[in-house]
Amino acid sequence: MAERDPAEARLWALTGLRLLGFLIVVGGLGLAGTAGGKGVWAVAGLALMAAGAALLLLGPRALARKWRQ
Repeated sequence: MAERDPAEARLWALTGLRLLGFLIVVGGLGLAGTAGGKGVWAVAGLALMAAGAALLLLGPRALARKWRQ
């Protein structure tokens, strides 16, 4: 059996990272939406949305930079 291509492993890592960021954003959106816009849960939902968006947008670039070094 042939060796696994390192580019394929990196592709799956990037895809998983993007999916995780998206799921965190959706979870935060659900948490903020069910909180009714008030209270600690709404703030926690917004924080999750911001963290997920940062992971979604900045995570792949950070991984690519790490792989180049």
